[in-house]
Amino acid sequence: MADTNINFGPLSQMRATLGEDALRRSRLMEGVRHVYLRTERDKAVQASFEQLMEDLAESRHRNAGECPEKRAERLEGNLLVVLGSSGAGKTTAIRRLLSTHPLSPNYGGPDAHVVTVRVPCPCSVGELGKAVLRATGWELTRRTTAAEV
Repeated sequence: MADTNINFGPLSQMRATLGEDALRRSRLMEGVRHVYLRTERDKAVQASFEQLMEDLAESRHRNAGECPEKRAERLEGNLLVVLGSSGAGKTTAIRRLLSTHPLSPNYGGPDAHVVTVRVPCPCSVGELGKAVLRATGWELTRRTTAAEV
């Protein structure tokens, strides 16, 4: 009979040395970390997201009757920022919202209208641009400068 235990290297070795109480607590905490509790914060994030999408739809409407310069001014500055301490649930709240909201169909898929990116810290405009290009399927084949991005 084949061995069905998977060896995860150092983690498996560490768990093998834990006592039964520590293993029980570890399993319990793994379950707790996978529970998501909706709070008022989720409603605030959803309202901000919907306002952002509404603003984007308004400012990008081609028949707005504005000259190109005025329209370009209105395109600047559309941003949603979620702040909180490490482990507060910022990423989880955004991912849950985007994966269930009708304004972000196919989130996570290749034909999604909304993308999320992870960027290095600190992040320059060039690094942010490269991350967005990669997330939208553009292949960067050479060292690209910030001005080119």
